[in-house]
Amino acid sequence: VTLPLAQFFELLRARDTAAAPAGGGGASADDDPQAPLAPRQKRRRTSAESAETAPEAGRQEGGHEATRLPPGKLYLRNWRFHEANPQLLSDYATPPLFSLGFAEQAGLVSSNSFTWLYIGEAGSATPTHVDVMNSSAWLFVTSGVKRWRMVTASDLRRCYTRGAGPSSAEGGDSIGGDLLNLFGSDAELEAALGPGEGEEGGAVMFEGDVREGELIFTPSKCAHAVQNTTLSIALTSNFVDLSNVVDV
Repeated sequence: VTLPLAQFFELLRARDTAAAPAGGGGASADDDPQAPLAPRQKRRRTSAESAETAPEAGRQEGGHEATRLPPGKLYLRNWRFHEANPQLLSDYATPPLFSLGFAEQAGLVSSNSFTWLYIGEAGSATPTHVDVMNSSAWLFVTSGVKRWRMVTASDLRRCYTRGAGPSSAEGGDSIGGDLLNLFGSDAELEAALGPGEGEEGGAVMFEGDVREGELIFTPSKCAHAVQNTTLSIALTSNFVDLSNVVDV
């Protein structure tokens, strides 16, 4: 469901006010502290857990492989704010480490075409995906808390629940199937990513919270999923540089 921008902000404000505790203030970033992105601790399943039903299969969304979005949550995604409000571009500067944009310099894309704002209420989420064109990305959280789970490019094949996945860990030029729900059950994650804690051969999934004032870097071809644990606002930009140009 899509809404006019003004209606989205009005509804978001009303829902956030209604969700705030009577004493005032919304959910705190310290309510459920997580360390910066670190390997998630796996554990062995019990026989009862082995019978858990896997979540509904994924689907394609906007040209990317993606698991289903949670229903009923307000989330403004991929907002090209600079098209309607170019004055906002003066409010930030691209971090120097990410300023070498080959795609823009080569004229393949226009300036800021891969720069967006994300605004979502608590419980909204971006499903598992690999960023457009195998580009890399940075994301800066200006307000709230976003919980991340990520699997590196070397283990990308393990994230596909149907189909062959990328043709190789390096090339990735033939993608098929659906991506694993990285916020799925322990049973589903273990079945896809491999052995439990203390065993050899399993993929590593990183997880952690990105809070107000913090920035996260997503390397090329890393599968990742994000949940907003509070009302959050974030600025993000995808880019092509020496680290990923051969894969784009």
